[in-house]
Amino acid sequence: MKTRERKYHHRNLLPALRIAIEGRNKLNACGLTDNGGAIHAVERILVDILSNLLCYPHLSHVNNLKKDPEAEISEAAFEARLRGEPVYIEHVLPRRAYALKVIALVGEGATDNEVCAFIRANYRLVLLTKDETQRLNRLNRSRITKDRIADAGIVLHKKLAARPRRSRAIPAGHRRQAERATGTRRRNPRARRG
Repeated sequence: MKTRERKYHHRNLLPALRIAIEGRNKLNACGLTDNGGAIHAVERILVDILSNLLCYPHLSHVNNLKKDPEAEISEAAFEARLRGEPVYIEHVLPRRAYALKVIALVGEGATDNEVCAFIRANYRLVLLTKDETQRLNRLNRSRITKDRIADAGIVLHKKLAARPRRSRAIPAGHRRQAERATGTRRRNPRARRG
């Protein structure tokens, strides 16, 4: 069965991100603030599409994270999900602050590889309950801290908290699709060498 290549991938999103950043900077120079809408294209391309593609390539849509057994999840959200109750996706780094970090990085002359490396090292989603999401946002909705989740007193599920955060297991059926989408290819360790 042939897997269809995704419409968006890092090769076409990175140039679009740079254009959006340039547009945002020009809008700021004209007097339109980020709160007025200047930054929205950057946030959409960076946070909603590119970061999810690079860090969660096995997901066809970010909402599928809610059912992903490998997703980082709080203790309370883990129990809620077992009971069939809703869980909510939370960006560990606030969206606007994260976008501003990437804008600064690009402004300093970062290459596409450096931007991708920054995204892979810093973009993170966790699953929380509604109460945890509200508590987190009341405490800190807009600032980047060392550990915004822990600062709010939210405990991650132990099974997942013990695992290194950057290991993102990709289900076998999605590996080829993820490789095509991100332009990477893993060598099969079981393949015979000739």
